Amino acid sequence: MMARPDLDDPEDLKAYRKELRAVGRPFTFAGLGLLLVGIVMMGSSKYGWLPYHVEGPDLTAFGVLLLGWGLMVWAFVKRNLYHRNRMAEPTA
Repeated sequence: MMARPDLDDPEDLKAYRKELRAVGRPFTFAGLGLLLVGIVMMGSSKYGWLPYHVEGPDLTAFGVLLLGWGLMVWAFVKRNLYHRNRMAEPTA
């Protein structure tokens, strides 16, 4: 296990922030990607931007948007859990 970081030291603080940002990054980027895909699907459905066109609300686009938001929330939760567990460790 890693020791609790010393957040009073500027170098340790900078390293810990970099480490913490990397924890949820894949989920954040996947969530953002799905949100963009969902927005394009919604726009295509409503305005006919792409050859993909469905009359009325498109439940697939809503599902993609929901999944994207779910991944974004999961990245936030995962990062907070990591921080809580890391701060609970004894100091070196």
